[in-house]
Amino acid sequence: MDWQTLLTLAVSVGTGVIGYFVKRITDDLDKLANNHSANSRDIADVRLDIAKNYVTRHDMAASLVDIKDALGRIEDKLDRKQDREHKS
Repeated sequence: MDWQTLLTLAVSVGTGVIGYFVKRITDDLDKLANNHSANSRDIADVRLDIAKNYVTRHDMAASLVDIKDALGRIEDKLDRKQDREHKS
């Protein structure tokens, strides 16, 4: 074999190897793009769900008032019980 044939063979093999790796990389990039699209849709669904189910500031304030009132009643009951035990 002469040098030209060997060089042509080497270039052909090298081009084939490079083509193989380029094909694998592009396939992997396509898979990543598809996964990214799916993840973006999932995130959008979560954002929509959160927007539908969040507690408004007014509702939260009303709940906190109810909790504070309940804690105040508990505190009053404890004070009355302590006063009765202290007097006895």
